[in-house]
This record gives sequence, C-alpha cells and structure tokens, in this order.
Amino acid sequence: DGAILAAKAGVTKDVPPRGVFAGTFARERALFLKSISLFYRLPEIFERLKKLEERLEKNNKDQV
Repeated sequence: DGAILAAKAGVTKDVPPRGVFAGTFARERALFLKSISLFYRLPEIFERLKKLEERLEKNNKDQV
C-alpha cells in the first residue's frame, strides 16, 4: 500500500506500506544508499585499517 520501489529493486517478499525501497535485495532506500557509499570506500578503509594494525603491533612490541 503506497510503497515505492526503485528501478531494479529485488523484491522477494512483502515490503512495509508507504516505504521507499531500493537495492538488489530491496531494503529501505536510506540504508541502501549508505551501504553503497561504504562499499565504494572499502579500499580506502582497508588501507587505513592495515596502517592502524601495523601501528598497534609496533606499539605492543615497544612496550614489551
């Protein structure tokens, strides 16, 4: 009832009324957009994580 589905939204079950949904597996549009944004930032996030892990490992060795 009044739900809006974006183009190519993959709907496999009923969606709540009056919501806006998008994605291969349809989810709320805001959550879908946030997920896509994070997906494209994964390479940058991964590099930052590696650097933080290296710093943490170095700090742990210095304290021993």
